[in-house]
Amino acid sequence: MDKTIPGVSSTPTEKYVGDRRWELVERVASSTVFRKSPRLRQFLLFVAERRIAGHSDEISEYEIGWNVFERGPNYNPVDDSIVRSAARQLRSKVKEYFETEGIDESLIFDIPKGAYVPVFFERVHLAAPLKLLESPSDGTLAVELRRWKILAAALAAGIIALVGFGLWKNSANSSVARRREAIVSTVLTKDQTTRVVLGDAGLSYVSQATKHLLSVAEYANHSYPKLAVEPPFQQIWDRLTDGTTTYLPEVKVAATIMRMSSEEGKNAVLLDSRQLSAQDFRSGNMIVISAPSACPWIHLLEDKLNFRYMKTFDAPGGAYEFRNLRPQPGEEASYSAGASVPQFGRSYGVLARVPNLSNNGKVLLIYGFKTSGAQAAAEYATDPRAAAELARALGVRRVSELPDFEVLLSTDSMASTPLNVHVVAYRIVK
Repeated sequence: MDKTIPGVSSTPTEKYVGDRRWELVERVASSTVFRKSPRLRQFLLFVAERRIAGHSDEISEYEIGWNVFERGPNYNPVDDSIVRSAARQLRSKVKEYFETEGIDESLIFDIPKGAYVPVFFERVHLAAPLKLLESPSDGTLAVELRRWKILAAALAAGIIALVGFGLWKNSANSSVARRREAIVSTVLTKDQTTRVVLGDAGLSYVSQATKHLLSVAEYANHSYPKLAVEPPFQQIWDRLTDGTTTYLPEVKVAATIMRMSSEEGKNAVLLDSRQLSAQDFRSGNMIVISAPSACPWIHLLEDKLNFRYMKTFDAPGGAYEFRNLRPQPGEEASYSAGASVPQFGRSYGVLARVPNLSNNGKVLLIYGFKTSGAQAAAEYATDPRAAAELARALGVRRVSELPDFEVLLSTDSMASTPLNVHVVAYRIVK
């Protein structure tokens, strides 16, 4: 196999020694599937190396045409479809490899339609049990506890350990008759893969322990606040910051969405927030099931939102509110969770669909205060009756015609279960 790749100055084989992703790419590229397709092999090596090197922003149709297909300075992707045609062939060959020679590969990858950036993930069989614990109740973390005890509380509260969880891929193959569309259906398609994203739950406890919410830049660079902990708790702290935990309620919501995508003959993949980069928000459709405290990437889209998620650390367990930036008549300037939430009291959630950063796809945001608020938003997103109600409110005849929107929901929480969910306010996102 060639040791260099067009447009890449270093020697990837040497540079990525021990990297499972690169070792996998080399196995795929040297397989019999690619033996008679040297240009597609170059294509694969080029985009994979850029992805692994953290330069996904350099993966574009123009760069591929220039570096892989040796197009000249007058190359115009609009007039020359060679990259798009080759990408279709490449996806087909990658799929063929993992269904034949690579059937036993534990780590696999995909190149979603509409993009050229490979997505790596662990192969997970849907029947395989996940090691799940119950969802956390960080409201019970008393402010007078020493900060390292928050770590023990996080472990006892039971965040989900996603050891090697990676990504769950759902390929549509169901013959179930088409149902009435839910809101979530508007970002699920047959011609491209929608990414369903779970939050990085450990961040919530990191924020609580350090009284600091991570910015996008800090999260992207893994620049987590430092906390002096006693040796027995260092391992717990490391687990909270390694991106391998999420919340059980989010997993349940994701499972519902994955089932819906299969029943509707559409495609979706399940990822955790740590697997993403800012570049991922520039292409395709995405469903994010997480609050900004556990998925800081949401801050990239906040300028499109009126109901702004806020968290402060003045009270034990933190205080939450949705700040209404532009209140309409009859609306409040802010909506705060009850002090007794998540077990009892009033809670709020937001469901919003906004354009991605390149305006060539949609991002559906589902989150709220504690378990009940998030579940209320999730139920609204997956209920066809709620979708029909929103369509009427926004003046369109069909759910598929919905403009981008933002809905603030309230719910009464009874033992962390949402009751009496109703719409408080909504906006059309422009």
